[in-house]
Amino acid sequence: MDFSHLKQIAFVGCTHGDEQLGRYIVNEFPFGKTDTLMYRTIIGNPDAMNLNVRGVEGDLNRSYPGDPQGNLEERRAAQILPFLQKYDVVIDFHQAFAHMPDLIIVKEWNEEIAAVADCFDMDHVLELDKGSGTYTGMMMSHVNNGIATEYGYAHNHKEACQRAKRDIENIIAGNRVKPNKKRYRIWGDLGLDLKGTVELENLVKLTDQQREKLQLTDENLYPIFIDGYDDKWCVLVQEL
Repeated sequence: MDFSHLKQIAFVGCTHGDEQLGRYIVNEFPFGKTDTLMYRTIIGNPDAMNLNVRGVEGDLNRSYPGDPQGNLEERRAAQILPFLQKYDVVIDFHQAFAHMPDLIIVKEWNEEIAAVADCFDMDHVLELDKGSGTYTGMMMSHVNNGIATEYGYAHNHKEACQRAKRDIENIIAGNRVKPNKKRYRIWGDLGLDLKGTVELENLVKLTDQQREKLQLTDENLYPIFIDGYDDKWCVLVQEL
């Protein structure tokens, strides 16, 4: 399936102001149009971007649908959400500081998202738990075909910018460079109290011995190290 019927795509950068990848994206791809596609980039949280902090009074990606009378991030969410909801696809670009792999993150997998995801030179897709209320404040929960990307710690800032640039160029051109990605769904998480009790690697399946030490009975579990959470060491995912 192609995505030629998806006429408008919005790119969002600096949802978290210390992820300065977004500043690069908006300068490189402010807006544009091809024969089949119109795209535009916006800065999610300009105040946080200018201060180079994750958020000023909160976390923008936990603040949707927003509140016109709320804190700075809640007001910003309420301001930009009606604009973003006009687009067929919204891609929120993030830059990870945890030792995690490059990831595409979606709330729910569908054919439209799959076609766009194929344009990213990434191997892994993480689907959020549909039954959890944890993610209701995220942008992707309130827009059409919401996608978030994480460019992992393995890349320095310049490398992350260049990778994002190539991915956006592939989206604009409709180049599906990497189909058939591995997909995972969140199973649960490990708290910071367990950190250091056992050695784990990103997206390397837990052995029977590791699961025993962590008192986990389910099989087919893989850890992903994350950032932005005060109480979590890593999330555990299952391959789909």
